[in-house]
Parts: sequence; C-alpha cells; structure tokens
Amino acid sequence: LCTTGTVLLLLDRQLASQPAFALSVLATAGIITLSPVLSPALGRVLPAPLAQATAICLAAQLICLPVVVGLNAGFSLYALPANLLAAPLLPLITVLGLVALVLCSAAPWLAFLPAWLAAWGAQAIGQLAHLASALPGATRPWPQGSAGTVLAAGIAAAFAVLVLAARMAEHQQVRRLAAGLL
Repeated sequence: LCTTGTVLLLLDRQLASQPAFALSVLATAGIITLSPVLSPALGRVLPAPLAQATAICLAAQLICLPVVVGLNAGFSLYALPANLLAAPLLPLITVLGLVALVLCSAAPWLAFLPAWLAAWGAQAIGQLAHLASALPGATRPWPQGSAGTVLAAGIAAAFAVLVLAARMAEHQQVRRLAAGLL
C-alpha cells in the first residue's frame, strides 16, 4: 500500500490534495491493519460473516474519520449499517465494470450489458446513501476546522493503538485494560 501510494503520488502530485485519494489509502490501511484484529473480537458477539464485514467497515470508517470530519464537519451515525448493506454489491460492480472495460476495446456492443448491470448496482448504493443521509439524526455535529480534524485523528489513533495493543499484548492484564478502554 505504501509503495503504491508513493508511486501514484510521484506520478501525479495533485493526488495529494484529492480527498478521494486520501480516503482510499486510509480505508485500505484500516482494513489491512485493524480488521484482522477486530474481526475475532466482534466474532464473540456476532456471527462470523457479519463480524468480518462489520470489522472491515468499522476499521475503514474509523481510520477515515479525520478526513471525513475535515470535509463535512460532522459524521454519520448510519454510515456503518449503510456500508454493511452496500458491501455485497461492491464485488458485483467491480467485476462487471472490469468485464465492460475489457469488452469496450474488443467488442463495444457487448460491453453494454455488463456496464448496464454495474450501473444498477452503483445506483442502488447511491440510493442507499441518500436514504441513510435522510434519516433523523443522520449527521452528528463535530468541531469545525483543524481542532475537529485533530480530535478525530487523535480518536482514530487511540482506537488503533488500543486495538493493536489488545491483540499483541502478552499479559492478560494489558489485554483487559485495552479492551476495557475500547
């Protein structure tokens, strides 16, 4: 992830100022580092498939929190459930989009069907986002400006450290303390 991000930034320095790039890199970093630790912990209270999906969404959202509040000065209480509902559509959209891309060069007339089907999935995710954002109390206020961003970064960092400490600690007391603080 680090090498890929660095190469992309070397090729296009403008990516450094793009929120989508930052969110993609941060979400991937959260998924790689935190979801393997969160999944077993959540597996104690949730069925395994739901625990894994929740761990992935939670890890990505938490690590992205500083950028999200920097952009919006708020965060959504419904983001986690909405992302869990959208998650099954992502592989379908990705595979169909890739098939459409390959077919565009070889047989453009064949690319229509997978592109059309992928668009339905993407539209469903968009509708889900609109529905979640229209729910009562969907957005919670957060301190604006750099203070809010620093606070969110501190919370995300503390959460990550506690999750990793709970996993890597050799002493049971350290694990219990970290788990209690979480």
